[in-house]
Amino acid sequence: MSQREGESSGTLLQHSVVVALAVIVLVHSLLIALWLAPSGPLRSGTGPGFVSRYVDPYFKQSWTSLDPSSQRVDERLRIRARVRDSAGGEQLIETPWVDVTATDVDAVHLDLTPPRVRLIARRLATNVNATYLDLDREGRAAAQKNFVHTLDSGSRLRAALRIAGVSAAEAGSYVNNDRMVVRFASLYAVARWGSGVQQVQYSAGRRVAPERGDGSIDDVPFVDSAFGWRRLVRPPASAQQTFDDYVTAAPSGEVN
Repeated sequence: MSQREGESSGTLLQHSVVVALAVIVLVHSLLIALWLAPSGPLRSGTGPGFVSRYVDPYFKQSWTSLDPSSQRVDERLRIRARVRDSAGGEQLIETPWVDVTATDVDAVHLDLTPPRVRLIARRLATNVNATYLDLDREGRAAAQKNFVHTLDSGSRLRAALRIAGVSAAEAGSYVNNDRMVVRFASLYAVARWGSGVQQVQYSAGRRVAPERGDGSIDDVPFVDSAFGWRRLVRPPASAQQTFDDYVTAAPSGEVN
């Protein structure tokens, strides 16, 4: 074989390999497109289960990697309060839980530019869950205690966490998040139930979406962690007045 014939044979082989790879990529892309497409004549025409057998188990491609914009984790913040009765006595009346995150979702439905205040509750729940779930059983039990007898409940909470064996860094992170939620809950509670509010309690919930085909994230119940009662933090009048408008504009959001 001459040198020219060898070069021609090598070029032909390279072209064949490139064409074969292009065909494989094209067929693979078409099958993935069929896998993602809704049910219809085109998908049904490939034969029952053919596309599913190709994608799974051979490639084990997670639908989350093909649909990165889908919601995988949902978190919520619930708040309730203890309010002094209208007669001015010492008895405190517990309010129902209010799902603040749900009221925010309802308020911004179809709103392309939602106000940032509607993002606060979910963000607080996310931050609390991140630090709370890092605690061990003793640490979580300490976080669920009541701290209602002093103005600086954060210092007592930090001490309780440290006694429970939580590291200084972990205790500090959780206490910082707890303080932020208590301030938010105090503003919300006074705006909703009036100046008779004495104590607030919050609950952070979390749920994870099921695998594709097993339902949507709305079918999954929240796993809620209720924390102890905290003494109300009295905010400045100007801050409370601004917050009143936010709460007034929200739906009721009450849950059992």
